[in-house]
Amino acid sequence: MSRRGEVWLLSPHCDDIAYSLAGRLLSGAERGQHVRLLTIFSQSRFAPYAPTLRSQAQISRWRQAEEARFCDALHLAHECLDLAEAPLRGYPDVDSLFIADGATPEDPELERLEQRLRQRLEQARPARVYAPLGVGGHIDHLLTRRAAQRVFAAICPLLFYEDLPYAGELSAHALAQQLAHTAQGLRPLLTPLADWLPEKLRHLAGYASQVAEKDLAAVATHAHSIGGERVWTLG
Repeated sequence: MSRRGEVWLLSPHCDDIAYSLAGRLLSGAERGQHVRLLTIFSQSRFAPYAPTLRSQAQISRWRQAEEARFCDALHLAHECLDLAEAPLRGYPDVDSLFIADGATPEDPELERLEQRLRQRLEQARPARVYAPLGVGGHIDHLLTRRAAQRVFAAICPLLFYEDLPYAGELSAHALAQQLAHTAQGLRPLLTPLADWLPEKLRHLAGYASQVAEKDLAAVATHAHSIGGERVWTLG
């Protein structure tokens, strides 16, 4: 059961917090707080760099184990909400996973996700919640953001992390265009670049079933480009 006043990190998939928030965590920005990582769509068949894993059950267990090792290393509480990622819900190809205008489409999984989060609120209320900003337009990231806004906006502060590696794969101009939409009305909070970056990359490389050198390079490029790691908040 959750403790009252925890910080909740909403991760659409196994790896999103390692990609997008590890620098903030390693820097000690949440020091003194009990932090819980909630992996939302933890049922998966995506493990492109682990060819010996074939079934959904094998891949899901493997990826969840990678996530658990990351949480152990950073002393995070962890649980999976056990929803199915988009390809398991009928999205037919890679192109269908990304929404060009960033608008959250109708998807019945949104209601199920909201129900799961409201069930968590019956156990405890978080002090604040981190959710994806939606850069890149991945359907599961957009659903997680929308659910977080619906469930937590009236309860506690919401912070939105810049989705990596997607943000690091965009040109400065393209990223600015996306932020003009996804971060409208929000202000940035920067975790300045420091010696946490090599440690972040080391932890991220632990997700070997799904993270390649090109992904690590995108994360490093983005960190150097903006001078650290960024979240967005109201006010």
